[in-house]
Amino acid sequence: MTTVVVVLLALTFTLAVAVIGGGLLYVTLAHPSLIGPLSVSVAGITVVITIAGLLITLATSHRR
Repeated sequence: MTTVVVVLLALTFTLAVAVIGGGLLYVTLAHPSLIGPLSVSVAGITVVITIAGLLITLATSHRR
């Protein structure tokens, strides 16, 4: 892949994480009955980052 494609993918991923994290934060703050509003948001973002990391690892290992 070219450098431009990699940069665009990184920016898209960052934007997606920000949107998902913001959505989770909004929902947890709007419904404080959820256990630890910020911990739920952090857990959601962690899951997204973990899945993305696994996909990147799989993609780079299959290119070799």
